[in-house]
Amino acid sequence: RHTRLQGDWSSDVCSSDLYLGAIPNAWRIQQEGEADLMGDTDLHKEGLQRVLDSAPESLWAASSAELRARFLARGARPPEEQAGYYRYLLEHYASSPYKTIAYQQIARIYAKAAETDPSFEEKARSANEAILKGDLPGALVADAYRFLAESDRRRGDKNEIGRAHV
Repeated sequence: RHTRLQGDWSSDVCSSDLYLGAIPNAWRIQQEGEADLMGDTDLHKEGLQRVLDSAPESLWAASSAELRARFLARGARPPEEQAGYYRYLLEHYASSPYKTIAYQQIARIYAKAAETDPSFEEKARSANEAILKGDLPGALVADAYRFLAESDRRRGDKNEIGRAHV
């Protein structure tokens, strides 16, 4: 390869110097249960934890907590542990825009667990009732009402169906 000293500016940067490998499409919508191609690695998780430990009040802390929760809540972890990662987000960053995601994920985690273990039904109900008490988007509130109505039907509680659960 030539150098500037030799006067051949056209070959200062070789095209092979620019190859970064296969880059995942960051704009593609991630499917439920799909691995996050943009950083679900141990090194990245450690970096997110470092942000939370060293700069919990920083601009990046809330987004680090959300991403860390998303990564760690995956897999065959117990529902309590999965929900705990999102509860951390609510407890430490309740005013962040990620609170909606945290409420939604906690409700989903417990609802899914209740499908196979009825002992999680009350936790799923509580999580959905918390959504109704929060200042959260309408679609999330509608999902919470839907879950509670279905739960009332499963329980045979005809007096509660259609009532506000707040």
